[in-house]
Amino acid sequence: MHRNDRLHNFPKIDELLGLEPLLTAAVRELRRGPENLPAIYHPYFQLTMLELLIKTPLDLRGWFALIKLARETSDIDLHDQFSMNGPL
Repeated sequence: MHRNDRLHNFPKIDELLGLEPLLTAAVRELRRGPENLPAIYHPYFQLTMLELLIKTPLDLRGWFALIKLARETSDIDLHDQFSMNGPL
């Protein structure tokens, strides 16, 4: 076993990168839909659940960050643990 095998084992690296809470929050945002967001953000909600789930972690973070920023600047209630839990 190589010394980096533990780190590069996908479940472990996903855990270290916080992928599970990110996926949970992203799925919640996709299900929530654009609600009262400006129309410019509506195309970001046209992807399917499968398309969201197969995004790379980097792309998923980008998508979620954009939606979260849109909600924050639109003064819409935030419902994800990234907003409610300081360390995340």
